[in-house]
Amino acid sequence: MGMESFVDLYERRADYVYFMCSRLELDSDMAQRLTQAVWRRVRRQLPQLAGKREEHWLCSKIIDVHRKFSRKVATDESGKVAGLSEEQRLTSALMRLSLEFRWPLVLREFAGFDYDDIADIIGIPEGTVRARMGRARALLNKYQEEQL
Repeated sequence: MGMESFVDLYERRADYVYFMCSRLELDSDMAQRLTQAVWRRVRRQLPQLAGKREEHWLCSKIIDVHRKFSRKVATDESGKVAGLSEEQRLTSALMRLSLEFRWPLVLREFAGFDYDDIADIIGIPEGTVRARMGRARALLNKYQEEQL
């Protein structure tokens, strides 16, 4: 797989990769940096894509790179984020989740992967994914309520 294959993949999936990165990072500059790092890794590892599902493989690269970019959203002492829209509050609450809960939730709710695919992408058992999803949803609801 050469440069033409990479350019073709980039042209078809650039928006998807940025969207997924922006679901993992609240700050748009950080999401852009994460996106660039993902595309660098994709370019280096493009031969590994052969025979794999494209979105599945791209999400595994996004998660791998995001492990290096993890950080927490800044909030005041009460955990409230003032002056934000409903979508921004959701994103802010999502950013408060630890990565072990955020990754499965983003892959399920924003990328539409099933539990088996999420387990494969993250590298954990399917039962663990299901447990983390339940906990992630409960925490997300709690964090959103705290912002009101």
